[in-house]
Amino acid sequence: MSFLNHKFKNEDLDNEFAHISVREKIAYGGAEMFGGSLFYFAVLTFSTYFYTDVIGISAALVGAVILVSRIFDGISDVLVGMLIDRIKNPNGRARMLFCWTNIPLVISMVLIYCCPATSGAGQTAFLIITYNFAVTVMFTLNNIPWNAMPFMLSRDSKQRDQIMFIRMGCSYFGGAVAGAITLPLLQAMGGIEDRSNWIMLMSIYAVVVLIVNYIAVFNLKERVKPVVASRKHAKWDLPSALQNKYFWWAIAVPGLYQTMMTTTMVIMPYYATYVLGDTMLTSSLTSVQSLTIGCVAMIASFLVLRGVKKGTLLKIGTVVASLAQVALVLNPESLQLMTVMSFIRGLGFGCLAAAQYSICGDVIEYGHWRTGHRAEGTISAASGIGNKLSIILGNGLTTLLIAATGYDGTLAVQSERTLQMIKFDFIWMPMILGAVLFVVLMVSKLDKIYPKVMEDLKNGRFHPDAKYAKIYAEEAAEAAAKG
Repeated sequence: MSFLNHKFKNEDLDNEFAHISVREKIAYGGAEMFGGSLFYFAVLTFSTYFYTDVIGISAALVGAVILVSRIFDGISDVLVGMLIDRIKNPNGRARMLFCWTNIPLVISMVLIYCCPATSGAGQTAFLIITYNFAVTVMFTLNNIPWNAMPFMLSRDSKQRDQIMFIRMGCSYFGGAVAGAITLPLLQAMGGIEDRSNWIMLMSIYAVVVLIVNYIAVFNLKERVKPVVASRKHAKWDLPSALQNKYFWWAIAVPGLYQTMMTTTMVIMPYYATYVLGDTMLTSSLTSVQSLTIGCVAMIASFLVLRGVKKGTLLKIGTVVASLAQVALVLNPESLQLMTVMSFIRGLGFGCLAAAQYSICGDVIEYGHWRTGHRAEGTISAASGIGNKLSIILGNGLTTLLIAATGYDGTLAVQSERTLQMIKFDFIWMPMILGAVLFVVLMVSKLDKIYPKVMEDLKNGRFHPDAKYAKIYAEEAAEAAAKG
């Protein structure tokens, strides 16, 4: 595979604060739209419905597998982040790991839907193995470097923010497309209940994901040079991240937001089927929300470039999305109200989506300033950990809650107790999470101190207690004396 040795020769590769080209923004956004979002939506949103209602696995078993898998998945995020910081390849660190993992990623996506319909130990084992291969292993190995990529394209905060906002806008446009076409395509292929149709459609999605991901590999340029110069320095990656107080904040913010969103997306097919009375409404309602999120995320990129703080966007988004949930309490069975609130919830989620990942770049710079050691891969894993937290709560826990009420996917009508739990998961849980997220956002002072952090770093200054900066300075002085 000769393209692995491909090198960019553009002069701006030596400028860590260079402008990110339009070509790179299109490549990154396109791969997110038809690559990452297709995988995320297909595997993490529809798989639960596929397991419970298509091949008849109990909701309790599915929820337990997701819950346990995601606990281990959070650990794997940190390990992959540390792996990125240790890669020494002239063609890039995050870029090359992303490249190497694309083919096994798409294979894992298809295997999820090859789960046999016959119940028993074999089916359970297949579910556990393939779900963990796809999500715990391959999605982590592919998605963590993808998350880290913008932080390695440029150290210019506005450039990073813009490409990240473009990414999130494209992500939800892709999600809207996937949400709009998946169930209708399955119907056209012969029916939602036919397992072979799911396998065929996911195979088509896998080919699309593979193509757009490799287009991105060819067009993205890593400019930010690794600080790690030795095995001794590499050992500082995790300790420096843990000493960065905003590392934990960068886990909590995307974790809480994505739990809000994942809950609505995962429960939507159940809500549409058993509360609104039509499974196919899932496509239209999901598309309304996803398209709105995508549009708002794109608009937000221009607002940030004109001085709007990311913290402000996050707070506005949290309030708007939570208010949409409050309105649903008034009439939870109204399709008209549900459609309007999907749009309003999308407005709030759009602000949150735009800023959730871009804050990680600021956390990386803060950690470098505060500790004296730079670990892009390890800290960028924070968003991945937050993502896994969202699936533990928004997918695993919600499924277990429904299962606890006696949910049976083979029944056309569910018990009143089950219907109330579906409504709780869809309406009240995001509202509660929104309240917690708002409190978390209020404690951050990162927006206020960030200008000083960047000014100090550009001038070679660090926090007075940045212990690793002192060690680096001592080593440089010794090397100069020997030289």
